[in-house]
Amino acid sequence: MSNRRFRDGTDRGARMLSETMRSQIFRESDTDPMWNEYMYVGAANILVPRKRKDETLDKLRMLERDRFVTQLSSPDFQQDLWDFVDSEEFEYLRKKWLANSENSDHRAFQEKIDEEVHVLKALSNAEDLKAPSDSKTFISHVESCMSDLDEYSAMHEGTVRLFTAKSVMNFVEEIGEDSDRIARAWRMFVHMAKFNGFRKIIKQSNELEERLKLLREQFPNFAHVVDHVIGQLRVWPLKQEDKQRLKPLNLNGPKGTGKSAFAKALAEALNTRYDYVNIASTSMGGVLTGISNKWGNGQAGLIFSSVARSETASPLILLDEIDKADRNSQFPVEGALLALLEPQTSQEFHDEFGNLQFDASRIIYVATSNDTSLISDPVKSRFDTFEISYPNRNQREVIISNMLRKSYMNIRFSPAAIGLMASQDVDLRNLQSLLDKVVRQHVDTVLNQMASSSANAPEGIEGGQATQQTNEGDSSSLQGEQVIDELTVRICLQDLGCKTKSHFGFVEV
Repeated sequence: MSNRRFRDGTDRGARMLSETMRSQIFRESDTDPMWNEYMYVGAANILVPRKRKDETLDKLRMLERDRFVTQLSSPDFQQDLWDFVDSEEFEYLRKKWLANSENSDHRAFQEKIDEEVHVLKALSNAEDLKAPSDSKTFISHVESCMSDLDEYSAMHEGTVRLFTAKSVMNFVEEIGEDSDRIARAWRMFVHMAKFNGFRKIIKQSNELEERLKLLREQFPNFAHVVDHVIGQLRVWPLKQEDKQRLKPLNLNGPKGTGKSAFAKALAEALNTRYDYVNIASTSMGGVLTGISNKWGNGQAGLIFSSVARSETASPLILLDEIDKADRNSQFPVEGALLALLEPQTSQEFHDEFGNLQFDASRIIYVATSNDTSLISDPVKSRFDTFEISYPNRNQREVIISNMLRKSYMNIRFSPAAIGLMASQDVDLRNLQSLLDKVVRQHVDTVLNQMASSSANAPEGIEGGQATQQTNEGDSSSLQGEQVIDELTVRICLQDLGCKTKSHFGFVEV
């Protein structure tokens, strides 16, 4: 480092130190009636109460404050100085010292000298630690990986705390010393301890709204649902942060309208985690809320798993076929849903395994149903319900184009081919199957044509060479843009026994 940089660095450090401590350094030329009660300590000449001399010296040593001052002009200390004045620790201490000085009438440490100064430590990554075999080691790992100090909140801007160190320690105590339970609990902890228990908040933005508008184009029969979501997000900036939540959605309509596919695409547009549970086949609420650790098969529920593994505070959970929930079960899932769907109760949600408490109030729930009359009124009232119908022909043309773009590269349908497929009165599941079959039919046709061409190759080309040329020809033929015509679609429909629409109406192919 050059002398000029050393001087600049030293001057800069001295200026910052002077600004930081100007109201705390008592000069010998000053006079003060407190002289009998206060004294200088350390090389920095800090004025402190005499009765707290030893206590203050210990704290100064801890902060290495006297070392910083005495070595300020030492060439050997220049790099340390440069790093220190740029560090988060210096900025934190500077604010702390200024706060002390502003509240001091005599430019000295007085009552606030006994406040403990928390230097933020770097938290460990649970994945790097050895799995504990007892609760004492487990608690030690929790202390090294998580902290509830408010100062850590500033390090996670745009986030919310879902898991606290305190609740995790209570969880560990509840688990006890059983080795199997500790092993299961540790696997849970590795996920929940990420980001010190904080998760990102979904924020309204122009980029998010553009992604939702694209979603509306891809799912035209869900346009009213997307508009509803966009409308809720636009109001968020006017709400308190803890009230910025999407109300649960229920998509009601016949099978094959794309409800499940839309829910997954909505999660992608919101850039959040997606999880699925089929309510019709769920016999007990423990699937969602966990099974007590007092049972041999005790484990955490889907709610914990989704929140802990998500990078956002709002994973999207699809509650499929909610109208077919089993109400006769000993532990019906409907009872668990009632608590989960209320932000007031889910904010302090308890998973049954280890009675682990965390904030599950920001989860986005999307349910599907075929008949809302089968849903109980208490559950139904917690959802905004939207009727979903089969897409019309124009909407199906858009959906087919989107399916093709998402599933394949370098393939497009002729307008007549898309129109013929869109004219089929089939649900979206069958439409995807039909699309896949048409593409396979096109590939088979191209390969058969290449095989036929190679069979008619000029004499003199040996079989091995002809085969090699055929394979090379097949590969190159499928690399360019493939255009699928109406005839290929008709052949597939004939194989499926479908009806197609001609100028004279529906006819058998």
